[in-house]
Formats: sequence, structure tokens, C-alpha cells
Amino acid sequence: MTQYRSKTASVAILGILIALALALSLIDLSISAALSFLPGVRMGLAGGMGLFCVHRLGIRYAVIVLAAKCILTAAFSGSPTMLLFSAAGSFLGLLVTVAVYKHLSVIKTGVLGGITHNAAQMAVALMITGSAAFSWYLPVLLITGTVSGFAIGLVVNIVLQRTKKEAGSAGI
Repeated sequence: MTQYRSKTASVAILGILIALALALSLIDLSISAALSFLPGVRMGLAGGMGLFCVHRLGIRYAVIVLAAKCILTAAFSGSPTMLLFSAAGSFLGLLVTVAVYKHLSVIKTGVLGGITHNAAQMAVALMITGSAAFSWYLPVLLITGTVSGFAIGLVVNIVLQRTKKEAGSAGI
């Protein structure tokens, strides 16, 4: 876990990470609108921020960034139910990430996070509707969670490797 030299630096880093997570989430929403043939499927770009935070900054940063991302994305999208889906997926995915990140590679952790995120969102859909009518869609969500989790894990792994030197010289 990284300790910043000042509280001001911590707040500034959090602000940047939250803004980036929100931007990635809104971009993700736009892309998913183009993929309307796969309802509910998103690439999970903002989930990479949680994965990055856990590995580089610590769990506390990941929780703050993901909570802010969930709330702000729901507010900007105008969909209060999105908060339920986003929070369930983000925090169950984070819970699994925290449980395994010291034992698995970043890519494997990303895959498990993606799968867990989608499974949590399916659980929310089942609770909201009170019906298992959508359960046939779970295999689609698990496959897309695997693919997107792999891609996000790969990108985060590259970012972690490339920022290692810069982070050390900046006192991060």
C-alpha cells in the first residue's frame, strides 16, 4: 500500500482516480448502447480502476474510488436502479479481488472480478424482478465477464508495470 507524503496529495490522487473512473464508466455506457444486441453487457472499463487501486494504492482507495464511481455514474446517467447494479457488481467484484490478489496474477484477478461483477448484477436483477426468467442470460454474462476481465486485467497489468518506476520517483 502506498502512503502519500501529505493529505493534500492523497485527496488530489483520489480526485483524479474518481474522475478517471467516472469518465471510463460513462464511456463504457456509450459503448454498451451501441451493443444493444447484448443488453446489460458492458466492458467494465471502470472496474480496472478498482483493480489498479488494490494493487498500487490499497483497498481503502479502491473502496472510495468505486463508491464514488457508482454514485456519480448513477447520478449522471439518470438511472437510480443503476446504483443497485453498479454497487453490487463493483463491491462483490472488489471483495473477490481483495481475497485473491496476493495469490493470483493481475490478469486472473481481473477475470475473477469480471465474472463476479456480472454474477452479482444477475443476482440483483433476480431480486428486483422476483423472477428467474433472466437466468438463461447468466452464461452470456459469465462469458463476457471472463473476456472483459481478461482484457481489463491485461491493461491494468501493463499500467502497473509501466508506472512502477514513475510512482517510486514521485513518492507514490
